[in-house]
Amino acid sequence: MTAFTENGFWVKGWVETELGNFKDAVCALEKCVEMSMANKNRACEAIGRVCLGTAMFKEDASTYSQAEATILQGLQICSELGLRPFYAEGCLRLGELYADAGQKKKSLEQLRKAEGMFREMGMDYWLRKTQPLLEKLEASVNKAPATK
Repeated sequence: MTAFTENGFWVKGWVETELGNFKDAVCALEKCVEMSMANKNRACEAIGRVCLGTAMFKEDASTYSQAEATILQGLQICSELGLRPFYAEGCLRLGELYADAGQKKKSLEQLRKAEGMFREMGMDYWLRKTQPLLEKLEASVNKAPATK
């Protein structure tokens, strides 16, 4: 296979995730990460890891710890490479993971970080994806009964 084929696997994995075909997404994204590492394509590895962690958890919630670690690895690489748009998307995906796992405080922190970065960079598409999640989560936190 030629260099940058890993990008094709990332796109396939992202699309399969959006379509809800999580098993196919995980397969494509694992190949993306593997090929990215072999080709030393750190940028593709980073976003591939973020997407892989997302798809893993959506396919099987028992993979929570591994999915979280995979997303965090992707975020670390994004940070090292200065890939702010991908880092912001990673914060969104991590926030979604935390929300799905019932970790509202951690989720709010990540979603607020993503929202701020998307706004600062003028990434309206991603901002529109983040805001409803953030509003829903904030509303559920505000409705929670107070403990004495």
